[in-house]
Amino acid sequence: MRSLTLVLGGLLAAGSAAAQSPDTTKLAVGLGLVTTSGNTSVTTFNFGNSFSYIAHPWVLSEAASMIYGSSHDTVNNDQYHLLLRADYALHDGISAYLYGGFDRDRFAGVVSRYQEAGGIAWKAIERPSDLLTLEAGLSENQQRDVGVGPATSFAAARAAVTYKHMLNKTAYLQEAAEALPDLQESKNLRINSATDLVAPLSTAISLKVGYVIRFDNLPPVGFKKTDRILTTGIQIAL
Repeated sequence: MRSLTLVLGGLLAAGSAAAQSPDTTKLAVGLGLVTTSGNTSVTTFNFGNSFSYIAHPWVLSEAASMIYGSSHDTVNNDQYHLLLRADYALHDGISAYLYGGFDRDRFAGVVSRYQEAGGIAWKAIERPSDLLTLEAGLSENQQRDVGVGPATSFAAARAAVTYKHMLNKTAYLQEAAEALPDLQESKNLRINSATDLVAPLSTAISLKVGYVIRFDNLPPVGFKKTDRILTTGIQIAL
């Protein structure tokens, strides 16, 4: 928690510095809902948003998502994710980043996971229709599992790749993947993958399909290693 507080303090300081330059902001909100009644009673709701504030050489960003599901008044899905990040351009295509994140997924055995990370990002390919970004860094993690008392802390390396391809001027396909190996326990390896397809319906509204894979090679006792999540809904650009 103390490390996360330091990260958030650094992000706020970055915001103060960025505010002195001409800025650009981008905000997108996504919503999805499935509900049934009668012979079955099922409700599934997903929400996500992304926000970026650009004031060269700074880029401040935020991303959050939530998935909630219940069947016959019994909760069967309960996931929350939050990420706050600051990037500082060092040279053409190269930047330093710092971020703080929070995860909660009780049905995967995680009551809470805090993550603070820093490293270097490189835009290996930057074209009008293609953007490939490679990242490397280190992270500090604090995790509390279902049925376990105090949180455990561990340091991990981080390697990530993001590829975005514009299908036309507004529609795009994006793939993001990261590997987070524990620096002390080799079996404790997490891999996350997120695939997004966004197709516009109007100037402000798009249809979004997302597919997420989360792999934990050393999950909490009694839980599976891999979770797969498919979401659909609309995305609104504000």
